[in-house]
Amino acid sequence: AALENSFAIVVPSLDDCCRVADKIAPEHLEVVTRGSSDVAKKLKNFGGLFIGGTAAEVLGDYGIGPNHTLPTRGTAKYTGGLSVFHFLRIRTWLRIDDKEGCQQAVRDAAALAEMEGLFGHKRSAEKRLLTPGVSVTPGREMQIDRVSRLIRADRGSLLKYTPVKPLEVLAEEIGCPVGHLAKLDASENLYGAMLPAVAEAMQAASRKAHIYPDPDQGELRRRLARYTGRRVEEIVAGAGSDDLIDLVFRVVKPQKVVYPVPTFPMYRFFGLVEGCDLVEVPLGPAPDFSLDIGAIVEVVRSGARLVWLASPNNPTGRAVSLEDLRTLLKEECVVVVDEAYAEFSDKPSALELMDEFSNLVILRTFSKWAGLAGLRCGFAVAHPAIVQCIMQIKIPYNLNVAADAAACVSLDEPQLGRLMKTVSDIKRERARLASLLAAFPFLDPIPTDGNFVLAAVSEKIDAASLVAYLKSKAVLVRFFNTPLMKRFIRVSCGRPGDTDKLAAHLFLWAKETAPEALKPLPVSPALSLCPMQKGPSSSSSVPPFAMLFDMDGVLADVSNSYQQAIVATCALFGASSVDLAAVSREKREGDANNDWKLSERLIKKHKKPEARMPSYEEIVDAFQVLYRGDPKTGKRGFCETESLIFDRSFLFELFQQTSGRMAVVTGRPREEANKFLCQHDIARLFPVVVCMEDGPPKPNPFPVLKALELLGLKGKGGMASSPSGRGGIVWMIGDTPDDMKAMFSAASSEGIALTVPDCQDTQWAQRGECRMSGLGLLHPRTNEEGDAVVSSQEEREEEEAMASAIYREGASRVVECWRDAAEIILPEGRSPPSVSLQQQQQTSFSSSVNVLGLQEAAASTATPSNRGGKSEGVSSPKLKIQLTEKTKAAAAASGVRFGTVSRVTKETKIEAAVSLEGGRGPVGTSVSTGVGFLDHMVEQLAKHGRFDIVLQCSGDLHIDDHHTVEDCGIALGQCFDSALGTRGGLARFGTAYAPLDEALSRAVVDLSGRGHCETSLCLQREKVGSLSTEMIPHFLSSMACAMRSTVHVDVLRGENDHHRVESSFKALAQALRQACAQTGPAGEVPSTKGIL
Repeated sequence: AALENSFAIVVPSLDDCCRVADKIAPEHLEVVTRGSSDVAKKLKNFGGLFIGGTAAEVLGDYGIGPNHTLPTRGTAKYTGGLSVFHFLRIRTWLRIDDKEGCQQAVRDAAALAEMEGLFGHKRSAEKRLLTPGVSVTPGREMQIDRVSRLIRADRGSLLKYTPVKPLEVLAEEIGCPVGHLAKLDASENLYGAMLPAVAEAMQAASRKAHIYPDPDQGELRRRLARYTGRRVEEIVAGAGSDDLIDLVFRVVKPQKVVYPVPTFPMYRFFGLVEGCDLVEVPLGPAPDFSLDIGAIVEVVRSGARLVWLASPNNPTGRAVSLEDLRTLLKEECVVVVDEAYAEFSDKPSALELMDEFSNLVILRTFSKWAGLAGLRCGFAVAHPAIVQCIMQIKIPYNLNVAADAAACVSLDEPQLGRLMKTVSDIKRERARLASLLAAFPFLDPIPTDGNFVLAAVSEKIDAASLVAYLKSKAVLVRFFNTPLMKRFIRVSCGRPGDTDKLAAHLFLWAKETAPEALKPLPVSPALSLCPMQKGPSSSSSVPPFAMLFDMDGVLADVSNSYQQAIVATCALFGASSVDLAAVSREKREGDANNDWKLSERLIKKHKKPEARMPSYEEIVDAFQVLYRGDPKTGKRGFCETESLIFDRSFLFELFQQTSGRMAVVTGRPREEANKFLCQHDIARLFPVVVCMEDGPPKPNPFPVLKALELLGLKGKGGMASSPSGRGGIVWMIGDTPDDMKAMFSAASSEGIALTVPDCQDTQWAQRGECRMSGLGLLHPRTNEEGDAVVSSQEEREEEEAMASAIYREGASRVVECWRDAAEIILPEGRSPPSVSLQQQQQTSFSSSVNVLGLQEAAASTATPSNRGGKSEGVSSPKLKIQLTEKTKAAAAASGVRFGTVSRVTKETKIEAAVSLEGGRGPVGTSVSTGVGFLDHMVEQLAKHGRFDIVLQCSGDLHIDDHHTVEDCGIALGQCFDSALGTRGGLARFGTAYAPLDEALSRAVVDLSGRGHCETSLCLQREKVGSLSTEMIPHFLSSMACAMRSTVHVDVLRGENDHHRVESSFKALAQALRQACAQTGPAGEVPSTKGIL
């Protein structure tokens, strides 16, 4: 039949043949000629092209290359086969060079063609068989049989471990960019480990990549000994824990092995590879997943010589108690405790048992806490005899140079401290993750000691379907399709933005599938759907619109005042067992905003049986004497120990950002609240103060609602819209669950939407809407720079418990120091001040100098104003520089060089003055430009150049910072130019280097009389603080040109943009000081031209 419907075309040449074929544009086109590859290149129109005698059309139909969905009836002239690319013209071809290698494909094609009834196709395929009609060639069959005899017979029973797929592969499968993945499926440290020192160590190691690494791992083992508190001979490193698991199996060579299940599958994997008899002892049911020690001991006594225990266990997250370990270690076996997640656990480590038992092996890894999963580095701690045996049988160079270098540096300070700070961040996010998962009725999170949370999925829900849904939304969680774990999902603790994305899609999934099961959640359905976090303190994508502060533990450090007063009051009435930890636990339970009532509650719980229960009035009186002091005895009160937690300059910044919409919401009496605000000179920053006398305390929502009302933010049925047309976040900062509960209840009762700081959906803010967000601040333990210091084990446990309680009540973030809070609250690109703005005291250079108009500037820091708000035109600066002729004469007579300028444009109004002899001139230092970070940098010029600088500017910041920054640079340069005068006797040149942590900058100055500026600052962020980074070089250029000087500023190295900029200004200040120094006679101009 095929021949009856066929025809042949005879043409004179191959070129003619190609032209005819292109005219026909066949569905299938076979090229069976000499030089078939060259001929194929001349062809243009075909559906599928088959090159050479072996590449038959039938093979294209059944699995190799083209298929049945090819263009027919000449349509191959303009289209290709039907596929996802059907809008493109696709031409496919098949060429087979390995005739022997394709024989299985040929046989498959023949079989499939026969099943389809296409016998001509079948015969075509069989023509390509090397031995036609034979399924497998005899020689080939013999080769396969021979290989099978030579390799291990149990290969079919070996476990194939299924690791997670690479990011790029997952992103391609889902159809999204890699950056949109919320990768919560592999217990990785998503914050990463690329601290500058780690990256530099790896780069240095790469220069030695041609040299074998140290087989004895000497330096790393020494540092690990210091880290663990063990001896070097007890430590050996490997290429991740997997390498060490394999080595332990080969060292012990057990016939029988026992381990609990479910657990890390690599124990089974390597047990099967070693041919061991594996005994799996099931853990108890959730949520305890208790270890059946008795059953494991029975297996050991029946011959098992190796016991594997993961602590904390993966995937259950539960740690093994030291008591259970002692029981097992007393048996005749080697017990391996895999502590891959130990840094995230507050439970005791098995390291405590090393001196008791020689049969204990402990495994650790850098993959989790240090973020080095991709480098594969782990270590074992064991008896020296075991370590020596492992060192003997391990491959000589099992640790590559990059992993060795990165691990070594990670164990040094300050890198180790920074990594442990990240561990603390992950643990706080773990508490938040567990709280969010618990809010969904179909999920039941299990308490965990790892960097992940295992959650039981309701029997009414198909866990596999839920995981598939989340994957389709680029949220990856782990599902174990095993009989023991099919009702569970494991979620890694990622960055806050990853948690937000997970919660958002769980909410949306529940809304679609089971809306009746939803209950009020401490999350918003408008959460970010694209993670953008790089760290625990990622800035808000929406500016703050208003700020509500709790006072105690937030604004005021009361750890030595109110809290000590509670403890002392309890002791007075027979409850001497009450300590700060008990106070914290009571506050964690809630309804503890009134310290008098809290004291009463603690006395009732802890007083001795024989002690009398005092009346509430007695408790209040005793408390107040302790807190305020006793005027009768002159004893000072605990209140005098209070200090301000937040940096004052940051509060000023917030005041400007929010146009004064700031409130205190506290349970203090009004008198005590106002006293603290006035003592710390921040009363003017808080126009609204809601206190004890105003109404019910938190957790009642009244104080929050009252504050919103007094700030003008409470509208009908929700938050009032912003009159300026741009909304933002109304932040509530608190340190207890009561604060967050009050915020959440206020939002729920008034229908106010909640949000998270890094939400990608910001259209609501652009429409003028406001939403609330809660920020928890743990009781501070900080150094002078405001950074958190390391806490004790007990303190860390209490912090984690408090963070979990705060999250449960609705906080979107919990941080441990004010600087972390500042980085979250400020919009992206801004940064908190690095130091406090100290009040500048006016210093007279002689008693005869009378400085007019500068007293206010010298007596206070920057005055809050509506600099950021929209206004009609530009108002004049509040401060004027008025130097009388007498003042100028007195300054000149004292050898003081100074210059002033008053500059007024349509965009800015500026008053500026510079004295080159700092501390002796007619002006002090006072900077207020409306751009906080610019103020800070000009202050660096004054401080490190030993100049006095006054710079007051009122500019059109409602547009942007361009005019203000540019004009401030011009005015400052003009002041320097004026102060330099004829430039006689100057050093003229100045060069300086200035480091700031990892950043190093160089500045070179020539007071040449010619304005020119070259900068290389290598800035990456859009803004530093409120200053646009593009304006920083512009400021320097404007200043240099107005100063008629040549200035070169280069950042030589650095990671943090704040550090880069600050170090460059410090270097410039020192270079200017050198150049401005008078080193010769006043009439001597330092130039061969005789003039500058």
